Amino acid sequence: AQSDPATLPLLSEKNLQYIGGFRLPARQVDGESFSFGGRVATYNPAGPSPFVSSYRGAVAEVTIPTPVNSAYVNELPFASFLQPFADPTEGHLKDVGIIGVNIAGLLVYGNRLYGAASINYDANNDQHVSHFSRSLRLNEPSFSGWSQVWEKGRTGFVSGMMSLVPKEWQARLGGPAVTGQCCIPIVSRTSVGPAAFAFDPAKIGQPAVGATPLWYYTLTL
Repeated sequence: AQSDPATLPLLSEKNLQYIGGFRLPARQVDGESFSFGGRVATYNPAGPSPFVSSYRGAVAEVTIPTPVNSAYVNELPFASFLQPFADPTEGHLKDVGIIGVNIAGLLVYGNRLYGAASINYDANNDQHVSHFSRSLRLNEPSFSGWSQVWEKGRTGFVSGMMSLVPKEWQARLGGPAVTGQCCIPIVSRTSVGPAAFAFDPAKIGQPAVGATPLWYYTLTL
């Protein structure tokens, strides 16, 4: 029988080892580049390779070169493109909002790429949908979305980071992945501290997807 995951040892600083680093490709492709650094990223275990977004929201897949442990950036190797930049939403980002919409989270799950988008300055709390999914082949028309996750009118709590939940914790926490958002402009429409909501990414594409709140913070004491 599987043991209670609560009895497993906690991760501590001594369990972590810095291996080194590498740089994202420097060249521009189709008018896009990582000149402002990668905005959000997710790991594709089948590569192994990361998907990384640009400042303007295009996404590319890159290699993982052998990391170098150095304090000098010029000694770090460059990654190469496996898939060039593409719009993961296939033009549907405007369905979330007209101005200031950014890709705010990415996740590889079940052989698909999932994403979350957020309006940066949503003064009227107009954003009602946040998540989408698509094929891992960035040039393949496959967009599915948008979905409202958790509760209507509270998109600012979920429209950001995503991460997988270890199998031994999924039943306890309420889903195979978590999503969350915090601390973005107009604090009344978002969490005022770290937030995490368990959900099933495979349901993204449906109009509304339920989520289990694990923690979040509001202005109400």
